[in-house]
Amino acid sequence: MLLPILSLSGAPYTEGLPYSDDNLKVVIFVNDKVQNRSHNTGQSGSWARNIDAANAELAALCTNMKADGIRIYSINVGVSDNGLTTMMQNCADNGGYYIKVNTGIALENAIENIGEELSDLGGGSGGDIRLVK
Repeated sequence: MLLPILSLSGAPYTEGLPYSDDNLKVVIFVNDKVQNRSHNTGQSGSWARNIDAANAELAALCTNMKADGIRIYSINVGVSDNGLTTMMQNCADNGGYYIKVNTGIALENAIENIGEELSDLGGGSGGDIRLVK
């Protein structure tokens, strides 16, 4: 389920470093279901079961993150929905990557590989990576 956030520059994402050429912003999507929930904009804090709206929100979120220069990694765990697979592949086409896994061990390996790739970008020191919620 996606949160109804289409810009990541405000709260609660203010703990990260500011945008600059020296600060790579990264999002890792982990999806284990068919995308079928959307934020019901007519009612604050409510969710609706609407696949078309959920897909539109996902597409807008990915577009906005790419426009902000955020690298997107997407991992589908046991997802068999071809439409969602295509959307997640398209979302991660800006320097990140898409991977499909079917087990917890494969998911752990995928996240470890992402961490290693990001660590290599920071000179391998590990001190250059800052995780925020």
